[in-house]
Amino acid sequence: MTVRRSINAALIAVILAACGGGGGGGSTDPEVGSLQVAVTGLPAGPSASILVSGPDDYSRSLTSSATISNRDPGSYTVAASNVQVSANTYAATPLNQTVQVTAGDATLANVSYTVVPGTLTITVTGLPAGTAATVTVTGPGGYNSNVTASTVLAGLTPGTYTIAATGVNASGTTFTPAPASQNRTVSSTTPAAATVTYQPPAGALNLNVGGWYITQSVQNTLRGAPLLEGRAGLLRVYVVASTTNTAAPDVRVRFYQGGVLVQTTTIPAPGASVPVLVDEDPLTTSWNLPLGSTLMEAGLEIIIDVDPDNLIAEFDEADNSVSSGGAPLNLGVGVLPAFNIRFVPVTQSGLTGNITAGNVAQFLDLTTRIHPLAIPVNTAVRSTYVFGFTLQANDQNGAWTMLLNEIDALRVAEDPSWYYFGIAATSYNSGIAGYGFVPGKTAVGWDKLPSASEVVAHELGHNFSRFHSPCGEPDGIDPNYPFLDGTIGNYGYDVFDGTLMPPTMNDVMGYCNNNWIGIYNYAGAYYHRSTSGSVVQSGRGREPSLIVWGRIENGQAVLEPAFESTTLSSLPRTGGRFILHGLDARGAEAFRIGFAPQVVADARVPAEQFAFAVPLRLIRGRQVDRLLLSGPGIRVERASTGAAGRATAPGLTLERRAGRATVGWDPGAYPLAVIRDAATGQILSLARGGSVELPDAAGFEATLSDGTRSVVSRVR
Repeated sequence: MTVRRSINAALIAVILAACGGGGGGGSTDPEVGSLQVAVTGLPAGPSASILVSGPDDYSRSLTSSATISNRDPGSYTVAASNVQVSANTYAATPLNQTVQVTAGDATLANVSYTVVPGTLTITVTGLPAGTAATVTVTGPGGYNSNVTASTVLAGLTPGTYTIAATGVNASGTTFTPAPASQNRTVSSTTPAAATVTYQPPAGALNLNVGGWYITQSVQNTLRGAPLLEGRAGLLRVYVVASTTNTAAPDVRVRFYQGGVLVQTTTIPAPGASVPVLVDEDPLTTSWNLPLGSTLMEAGLEIIIDVDPDNLIAEFDEADNSVSSGGAPLNLGVGVLPAFNIRFVPVTQSGLTGNITAGNVAQFLDLTTRIHPLAIPVNTAVRSTYVFGFTLQANDQNGAWTMLLNEIDALRVAEDPSWYYFGIAATSYNSGIAGYGFVPGKTAVGWDKLPSASEVVAHELGHNFSRFHSPCGEPDGIDPNYPFLDGTIGNYGYDVFDGTLMPPTMNDVMGYCNNNWIGIYNYAGAYYHRSTSGSVVQSGRGREPSLIVWGRIENGQAVLEPAFESTTLSSLPRTGGRFILHGLDARGAEAFRIGFAPQVVADARVPAEQFAFAVPLRLIRGRQVDRLLLSGPGIRVERASTGAAGRATAPGLTLERRAGRATVGWDPGAYPLAVIRDAATGQILSLARGGSVELPDAAGFEATLSDGTRSVVSRVR
């Protein structure tokens, strides 16, 4: 039908033309119409971008106003696109419109182009706070705007704008703008910007706080290291001047708690002039105030005022304070759990680690100086622990990791809430000096001071979840450590002796000497200690528990004999890729523990370990006959020998000679003997092999493990 009508329309047009009709470009055909597209707003030269589409797949592109004749009636779409002219965009309105062409009529579609406005950002600097600038912006079409402060002028017609500034008088000082006049081209596509910098007369003086912080070990002017309650610190205020000078202003510091003033201190100038730049080295470049540990409490607030009595004439008296809008600024002092550490002197191969109550402070010397710990820390030195293997410089026999496993089991059996650190004497002076979990609460190291102080600080850093920093080529480097050379990168400060530590010192988590700690590891240790750690305590107090422990080294798993001890429960907070099953004689499950073992940092081969205290109440009276450890590529069992269930005596023996005592038992029946001091109850050894030599004591008690069950007997 449509084809026939189009042919008829053509014939009629021919007939009309022969008769002298047709009327130019118009149509008198009663069955067709026309579409007139009117384009306005574009400058001379650029072409519009318009697409007209309609019935029977009609499509035509237009670049300017046009009349489309002899169109079938129906719905037509006029789609316009924006046009780019140099740096300006002309937006079409409307972008899309639908019009109806009717037979015998001319239909009009208007497309209007308007230029997209631009923006001009004016930045004003150099004036005292609250002082109005005198800047005038003029531009196309008579545009005129007065600017008194930094602002963004929007909706501007593209073109050239002039930014003119005049001098400003503030507190008797005339500030001169630079530049006094400047032009900027505003376009649709690229935001324009101009800066007016007001400058005081040469030699005019202004003072302000260029930076400040409190350091308790390491810090920067961004105050990236968190503050800790109960640890002393040093406040450093960096006053800077606008020009060279001979001013010596005081700095007043006020401390508040809950908005209540608790301390006011005035710090005299450290020199005869004020620096023009912040300089952290030496200490005499800042106004310093030592802060005692009792002042450093959660909720502490501060206000800092330079030249508080206005004794020095300045062109800006409003920028001399540090506060929170005039109110005290909260310092964000945090509270961490008390740090409790018990050192364990270790005897191995006839050598005993030389740590006592008299020298324990030397082992903790670097730790207390650098780590986020409230001072003083809680320390204890327990009785000597006897280890049945020989520590080697290269740990080829795996004795160092076995010692770590035993000290961890000792901790869990005695008090899992404390950190335990085994200290051993070694026959060598160069080689492995310590191991620790990352993270965890157990570590071991040698007793060679002063090296041992750095070993303790390094291994406790691992316990605090820190990996190695890149100095000395250690394994397991933290890829996020911020300084590629392993230095601390910021200034440290020793609150014990008031010494400034340069940024070139090495981070304690590397293998280099000359160690301190960087903000990255200090903050990481802080946030680790602010959590409750990797195990959860039951909250029921000390109770009879089954100690289950072992390790996975180089893909091989070891399940050590389980034994009973009265202690706090210690269980994984979350599950993991390993599962430890406790099974009774029928194979029924008495308990199940899903866990992720603790990683041994620095180990010669990949090593992970675990030690848990499972309350006997959770086992509900069932006898554990077999332990099963399973995980990726791992399946190992530990079965009871049945000895603990027999009515016969365990057959312990005791020999004393020259201040030494040797305890013996049947290792076939009992693969592990937990020997205790009968008077104190402290574990003296987790012994194997049927015999152990100990320092003599008034009496001994043994918990003999048949693999999964225990029998307790006095050694006579």
